[in-house]
Amino acid sequence: MTSAVAAPKTPRCFILLLSAVLSVYPFLNNPEHAESPSAHTPSTRNGAESVSAPAHLSCVRISPLPDHLPLSIVRPAAFDPGTAQTPGSLRLAAITRGHGLETGLWGGTFLVEPGARTGIHHHGEQETIVYVLEGTSVVRWGERGESEATVHAGDFLHVPAWTPHMEINPSADRPFRWIVVRSTPDPIVVNLPGDYWG
Repeated sequence: MTSAVAAPKTPRCFILLLSAVLSVYPFLNNPEHAESPSAHTPSTRNGAESVSAPAHLSCVRISPLPDHLPLSIVRPAAFDPGTAQTPGSLRLAAITRGHGLETGLWGGTFLVEPGARTGIHHHGEQETIVYVLEGTSVVRWGERGESEATVHAGDFLHVPAWTPHMEINPSADRPFRWIVVRSTPDPIVVNLPGDYWG
């Protein structure tokens, strides 16, 4: 029997952003849906006009109600590979200040091809929340890589700040893909030497 350990309180805005990013998931797997101008049409409320997001725009700002910041949609065409990377994987930035968003968080996708593994790395002071979109991945972590867990599509994963880790794709024919949200807006990726774990 394990003893309960109090977990750090996750800011509500962090959870709300993760929910918002997850709502984009249909666009990742259904290009036809991504082209639909009516796919994300906000409903009318308190006299505010609903706004249709044109399919040809990759980043859309939706006018707010009084005293509220606007909602923003970042479509797959605007996902940016020009973010900090780790060998063996591909990150695409979506929710960033670089897209003109007023945010205190970072959100994007993470992909590892079949049979590949990432280098050992950590994310400094950033906490990371992951939702596994597809595939299976083995995650190793710790000062010596002594811990290991397998995550599958539908799982959530929390990576604490400063924790050295690596991701391994055990599949010979299927990539794995994650949605990633980090607790500060500027990406932090510290790639460690290949022999870091000895």
